[in-house]
Amino acid sequence: MLIIVGKVISIFAITLIGIAAYKIGVLGEDAIKPLTSLMMNITCPCLVLSSLYSKEFSDSVFDDTITVMICMLLFYMAASALTYFFIRTAKIGHKDDMGVFIAAVAATNSGFMGFPIVRSLYGSDMLYLMVMGNMMLNVFLFWMEPLILTIGTDSRTSAKDILKGLKSPIIFSILAGFIMLSMHIRPEGVVDETIVMIGDVTIPLSMILVGIKLGAVRIKEVASNDNLIISAFAMIVIPTLIIAIMYPIGILNNDIKIIVGMTAVLPTAVVAAVIAEQYDKNSLLLSELVSLTTLMSVITIPVAAIVMELLYR
Repeated sequence: MLIIVGKVISIFAITLIGIAAYKIGVLGEDAIKPLTSLMMNITCPCLVLSSLYSKEFSDSVFDDTITVMICMLLFYMAASALTYFFIRTAKIGHKDDMGVFIAAVAATNSGFMGFPIVRSLYGSDMLYLMVMGNMMLNVFLFWMEPLILTIGTDSRTSAKDILKGLKSPIIFSILAGFIMLSMHIRPEGVVDETIVMIGDVTIPLSMILVGIKLGAVRIKEVASNDNLIISAFAMIVIPTLIIAIMYPIGILNNDIKIIVGMTAVLPTAVVAAVIAEQYDKNSLLLSELVSLTTLMSVITIPVAAIVMELLYR
């Protein structure tokens, strides 16, 4: 457990560097877009690619792959349903924003934050499972979220718009890596070392970006009662329920339980707000929830990592 605690501290220490860099003016909000582009288009695809082609494909790996994908899809569906009933019961927010709140809770940041955190805490084998589970996040974001955002409204989303969102370097890297894994193709020497080295940049880069974003958060502007309630529901209630439900399920191995539990405790994905903007929904509200859940994750992720270490390790 001490190893996990030490790794969590080191990860979020990098976040503090990002906050400090923003506060003293070394990196401003204008750095977010190019650094995010660098990470999402270059470093993160390399991290994903290397984690896939370096894996030895076997029957057990295939079984774990199918299992984690099913579990993740069930998580996104369950989180969406639970949030819907919670909002209806608690009567939170405006009717037209119901879909936005659901998307904020269910669309967790398993790529931007999940990949580097899992890679740093648990290693390449667990990262592989996170990458496979992330495929279901893409299903949720680009196929289900546009439909969810229409809940409570009279608008509808076309199939053409949904399919258009699937063009992403990370998705392409997942597909390429899975093909290389299944065909036992692995680059060697300089090519492999270069891909791995570029991929490893993702961990510090992502945490510095999180720090910059946290440094730019103006809490008074985003911390409305509804936002705080939904953020607490997303970052505390949902992860607690998911971790507790999975604990007695013997047919799931502990690695998969950790991956699903870690996914549940991650903050709202930035891409969710981008998609809301694309479909002319309340992207400002979603951006506020991204900020609040990311701020809360500085506490909830370490706590969840320690709890799961005690339960599953």
